Amino acid sequence: MTNKKAFFSACLAVAGLLMVAHPASAQWGSKADMYSEDGVQVGVDSRVFSVLTMLNQHGFNAEKYLGPEPLKQPQYSETRVRIRKLMRRLGPVQKKFRGFIDKTPEGFERYVARALVAGKAPGFETTMSDDAKARALAEYLHNWYHEEGGSGFYDIAVKMEKSRQAALVEAINTMTATIQSTIIMGDTEDALLEEELNPLGRVVVVIAPMAPHGWLKRLETPDVTYVVTGPWREDTHVQEVANVVAVAFARTLVGGLVQAQPGKLEAFKKVHSQWSEEAPKPDSAAFLAAEIIACASYQHATESEVCPLSVALQDPQGVKTTNKIKKKLTKLVKDKALFKDILPEIL
Repeated sequence: MTNKKAFFSACLAVAGLLMVAHPASAQWGSKADMYSEDGVQVGVDSRVFSVLTMLNQHGFNAEKYLGPEPLKQPQYSETRVRIRKLMRRLGPVQKKFRGFIDKTPEGFERYVARALVAGKAPGFETTMSDDAKARALAEYLHNWYHEEGGSGFYDIAVKMEKSRQAALVEAINTMTATIQSTIIMGDTEDALLEEELNPLGRVVVVIAPMAPHGWLKRLETPDVTYVVTGPWREDTHVQEVANVVAVAFARTLVGGLVQAQPGKLEAFKKVHSQWSEEAPKPDSAAFLAAEIIACASYQHATESEVCPLSVALQDPQGVKTTNKIKKKLTKLVKDKALFKDILPEIL
């Protein structure tokens, strides 16, 4: 619990600093990205790739798969092996970056969270309101990407991860369709790519081939929910990612409608104020309300009791409230009513 709390606290801290297909039918964004049928973006993120590749060159290794005795060498993904072979001696940027690492002894998850503060390549822009360490990291990412081969490594990774990307999009399409069998939106509310209809943010899946196998995290920022996954060997991992995305997607669907009901959130404000110190605390009562409703919707749609990587079930009061909302939801969705019409009763 301590490690879990520390990680979520780090993610929430960075969020505060930010304030911050079916394959044939998928939509393409940039050269690195695909979009699912419901607007979930999937691809290799230049910021996450850059920071993990830079750490790799300094010896970063958290790989869970090891080779046979006596060497027991880490069994990296094909993309990671190829990139590591192409890396040469440390350049001037990387040598300076080592000093930053020594002064910033944090887990690699924290480095990933800080990297996501910056804009994407080629600019890696930050603002003066961003955390000083995040700004410093962004400068290292920018310089390495442009001066020490980072952009070329990134292009290789993007090409090598296309099959994983397509597999994720297909699984995500299935899960978002499942969610929408419970959360029924009107025609005008059906396009997640329209930001005005999605004020709590988009969902972005980041494939991180330089991370350890099986690594899976959800990171919140004010604008985007990131689901970051390392490479995988087990076929079940694709579904695990899609399940995490489904919860975040559900939260995205209901978030704007929940925010439009500020007078109905008193019960959630109470739950938020009494949140356990041992659990990661949601940023606001409105976020908590949307997350709990999303969690209940996911459980109803999947006929399960879980809510993968959701903060809603990290606290006993959150579990209790989710169960209450689920009971209400189960009764109200029988008639296939629009979610906006049943939300007041749910709240």
